[in-house]
Amino acid sequence: MGPTEIEVWARAESADGVIFANANGAFPVRPATAMDTVTTIRRLIAGDSLVVPPAEGFLADTMDTEIEIDARTGLELQPAVEQLLDYPYGCVEQTSSRMWALIEAGKLVKDRVEDDSRYGRIDDMISAGIARLWSMQTRSGGLSYWPGSPTADRWGTAYACSILAEASIVGFKIDAGFKRDLVQYIDKALGDSDLHDDNVRAMMCESLAAFDKPNAGWMARLSERTERLDLEGRASLARAWFMAGERERARSVLPRELTPVVVKRTTGGRLTSEVSQVASLVRTLKLIDPDSPWIVPLVETIRKAGKGGSWASTLENARAIAALANVLREEPAEANYTGEIQWDGETLTFDQSKPMEFSERRVNKPVEIQTKGTGEMIVMCRQKGLRDAATLSDFDRGLRVRRKWTLSDGKPAKGHAFRVGELVTVEITLEATGLGHGEFVDNVAIVDALPAGFEIENPRLATSAVSDEPMPQPDRVQFLDDRVLLFARAEGEPRTYRYHLRSVTAGSFVVPPVEASCMYDGTLASLQVGGGVEIEP
Repeated sequence: MGPTEIEVWARAESADGVIFANANGAFPVRPATAMDTVTTIRRLIAGDSLVVPPAEGFLADTMDTEIEIDARTGLELQPAVEQLLDYPYGCVEQTSSRMWALIEAGKLVKDRVEDDSRYGRIDDMISAGIARLWSMQTRSGGLSYWPGSPTADRWGTAYACSILAEASIVGFKIDAGFKRDLVQYIDKALGDSDLHDDNVRAMMCESLAAFDKPNAGWMARLSERTERLDLEGRASLARAWFMAGERERARSVLPRELTPVVVKRTTGGRLTSEVSQVASLVRTLKLIDPDSPWIVPLVETIRKAGKGGSWASTLENARAIAALANVLREEPAEANYTGEIQWDGETLTFDQSKPMEFSERRVNKPVEIQTKGTGEMIVMCRQKGLRDAATLSDFDRGLRVRRKWTLSDGKPAKGHAFRVGELVTVEITLEATGLGHGEFVDNVAIVDALPAGFEIENPRLATSAVSDEPMPQPDRVQFLDDRVLLFARAEGEPRTYRYHLRSVTAGSFVVPPVEASCMYDGTLASLQVGGGVEIEP
């Protein structure tokens, strides 16, 4: 997998003697099935043992295993940081969240790896994130949700602004004009009559205070109606007062008692969830009231909500990292242990003096960890490989995505043997299932990976609805070399998007699955398996 370099040499006889020519090129090698990663995090007490079996559902001889063992608890944040770094999309929230994770968790992870790794380039990645956010600035001064959009997103702008302020505090340069226009936009947007969510206003106040431009008038007004604010809104307002130098006023807007948090996850507009709300409160308490007895149970709530060392979205990952990083920096790493990793007749030893890193390619046998001594250690196991396509089947969990190919005469292309040069129309239909009237799911990402042997004919997308009523265009479309990405809203009524492929190379090829998932609610997803296709010369 990856780029394959090609060099072609030619030799010919001529009247003037032998002549030569050569050309260089490259093409990508991509598997027909998906790469997947299974990560597990365990706290192991010295003296215990652990057996890590090979993960199920991977193709034979494609799975790599990485195991890291460390007494420092910061290791438990690494999967979430890695997930943010590897996340393939880049809206304003995702770009900001990636930066936030690097700022908050950088000190916990970059001293654990070699300087030539990507963790050694954290500063460069944060600077690149700042530049990307700057590229999203609209004429109004606010930031668009996706690059190239002319419309500013109020919540996204406030969220990004607070993280840009964090970057500025730790020494990163923010262009003065970029910052000035951001602050002016947010200050003006606070008073917009069509802004009906005071929680967004609270985040705007936090962003302004972070850049040392607090709007005391709106902060006072929101403090008088805290009943309109949820947990995250109160936390934002409290941070705004604290950064404005008013610790007691910051305390006054926080909840007076700790009650169970019931939060409806949102997929568009103002993004929030239970993890996001609890993490925001933990971060605020660590700032304003670091001895609060609420911190320990709230941290445990965040940890329990994670799976495999990460959370359900880029926003949750960033907020959880920001909340836990400060806690983990204070946790002592008092341990005195030794241990062995045993695999396929080989034995590696380790102790608490430095992190242990075990990595083997094509591991199909269990790995056993034996320990003795005192203290605790974090064990992170990451198993990565190609999913066995035979284990995949269609599924619909709150979303339904289906793909259909038709020929130029309108007939179905299923079972059709193409010839080089033929055109095929691809129809992708998306709908949300089980919704009530007027409900919808925002920020659904559709990934339609192309089979080899085909190329996109014309990167222009048409959309139509099953009904006669016109449907809006998707929020964003990306035509890549090997796939088409659509970002759209899913509603109860199906809508269909079309584009064209042309067969260009003879051969037998695998058609990958088409999948759809909500970027902010991982429980909502759909997959339709692919098949095979023949292209004749």
